[in-house]
Amino acid sequence: MQSFVRIGLSVTSVLLALLVVAFAWTLWTTQAHYSVIFLALSFIICSLTVLQKKGETKGVRGIALKAGPFLLIFLSIVASFYFFLEYENLLFRAGAFEKIDLVFSVVILIPLMALIWKEGGSILTCLVLLFLGYSAYGNYLPGLLFHKGLSYDRILEMLVLNFEGIYGFVIQVVGTWVAIFVLYAGLIQGFGAFEVIMKICIQFARKHRWALPQIPVTTSLIFGMFSGAAAANVAGTGSFTIPLLKKFGFPPYFAGAIESTASTGGQIMPPIMGATAFLMAALLGESYMHIMLIGFIPGLIYFSSVSFSVHLLSKQYLIFPEERDGLQGQDSVTRQDLFKLLPMAISLCVLLLAATYFLIPLMRAALYGIFCLLAGELIYILINSRTTLIRDFLNGILKGVKQGALPAASIGIVGAAMGIIVKTMTVTTLAPKLSFLMVDLASGSFILLVFLILLVSLLFGCMVATLAVYIMVVFLAASALQEFGIPLFVTHFMIFYFSGAAMITPPVAPAALVAAGIAGTGFMRTGWEAMKLGLSFLTLPLAFVNYPDLLIMGSSTIPAIALVTIAHLLISYGFYASLRGFAGGIGRILFAVAGGTILFCPMRSVNGVLAVLFGAALVYLLLKGRQSQKEVLETPN
Repeated sequence: MQSFVRIGLSVTSVLLALLVVAFAWTLWTTQAHYSVIFLALSFIICSLTVLQKKGETKGVRGIALKAGPFLLIFLSIVASFYFFLEYENLLFRAGAFEKIDLVFSVVILIPLMALIWKEGGSILTCLVLLFLGYSAYGNYLPGLLFHKGLSYDRILEMLVLNFEGIYGFVIQVVGTWVAIFVLYAGLIQGFGAFEVIMKICIQFARKHRWALPQIPVTTSLIFGMFSGAAAANVAGTGSFTIPLLKKFGFPPYFAGAIESTASTGGQIMPPIMGATAFLMAALLGESYMHIMLIGFIPGLIYFSSVSFSVHLLSKQYLIFPEERDGLQGQDSVTRQDLFKLLPMAISLCVLLLAATYFLIPLMRAALYGIFCLLAGELIYILINSRTTLIRDFLNGILKGVKQGALPAASIGIVGAAMGIIVKTMTVTTLAPKLSFLMVDLASGSFILLVFLILLVSLLFGCMVATLAVYIMVVFLAASALQEFGIPLFVTHFMIFYFSGAAMITPPVAPAALVAAGIAGTGFMRTGWEAMKLGLSFLTLPLAFVNYPDLLIMGSSTIPAIALVTIAHLLISYGFYASLRGFAGGIGRILFAVAGGTILFCPMRSVNGVLAVLFGAALVYLLLKGRQSQKEVLETPN
């Protein structure tokens, strides 16, 4: 069975990759028509992963677990085949659908709901069912939530037959822009580029011991730039970095907090940005490259804050045993390793040049990047191992395609679920009603409105993935923020950051949960420390309001970057500086308050004075501490 599943996953992953590449190259049909096949392959891949899980279950439940995925695959293939062939006819008879159309609509929803539960969890499944129930029985609800109610036929038309629900804009963005970038990242991983990057970080830490705690920050930043999934980032890099930090003196809860905070930052770091950047570009009607370039500035500010906090913590906890066995057994970086990074570096340059300078459509630019990557890897393998050229090259492609196809399929299922929720909110006019309700509850107070949006984002973030949170909250709150004159870019980025904060915010904090499991420590302590380390996830979106020039480029953008960066460094120093006694406590409070004032005070002149004064004090204290740091490094253990 397991060998059959592995072969099935390999075949469907290759088919998904070929589908994405073919569409990017030819644009052979409409995005909705293409999404039918993309979602069908996502159904098959996610169903096969159920069979891939180890462990034998006996009885009726065991039979169901084995037979269920095959039933889901059969239903999804039959229904998707029908919708693909009948695509033009369905568009032609819109509003007068036949019974067979409605039957196949029900058939396609069965595997979708089952796989939503698998990929999105029980909470997302309940949310989808709640919105479906609301669309049918909203006429029984009072007041603001009332609507006339939709018939079952109308619901099926809305969700499936009009190609605007589960095949709507969300899955179209996922199946095009997101899928090709996830495939590109998977190929980079498949050919081993990330392993080389990890070795470079370790090699640097061997020579510069104080850089060792920065390994999780650096590797999670790089890994997250292409993965964009916080929990996956923790699992991918944390299995090495968390034990390493523990071995060098960090308490387990801090080791887990550092890794989860850095990994969560991968969701806001271009180019992938947790797949949300692509949806943001579609909603704003802007190019993805524009969104990506804007996202670099706050992303770098976030990581500079986290890195500085980790540096301050290392002064308190980092110890150096006589034999740094945490780094023993790690291979040194060779010239061959550096050459191995060339295909990735060249392909990235090609991708960015094609998209920015030659203004080639994004999918085609990403495709050129993939072709360049494969050509570079082929040349690299040809130079180093001619005897196994074909085997190594094909193995790298297959490994990369699987690493890209599995997350792409999972995101596709979640995207289809969000298509149900978004379409329900728009057809029933629930989104504008709740937006007006939030404005009324705020009673003209912008601060209260932002607090409500943050609360809703964290609440949804406890239940569903960041991508889903962003979509739901944007439809609910974007127009409410615009009532207060907040620019559209600021609105979307604010909600985007609020959506990601739940990954490290208790009581759920899935990134911290994975990190705590690896660290072997308590989840809640790890979550609270991660929230402190990643406080800029909450302060940055609030700073966007006071400093919109962080996102909307202008003459004051550079001063704004400087002020916001200094403010976050001051807050980090206030939290983690090793200042002792009553005077030290007062000093830490002053630094934190000064940083908060710079972020939120509307008077730029006052903020500039505070930044100069406290920034100079910070530099003085750091320079003063360098001598004691040298003494620690020179003292034999």
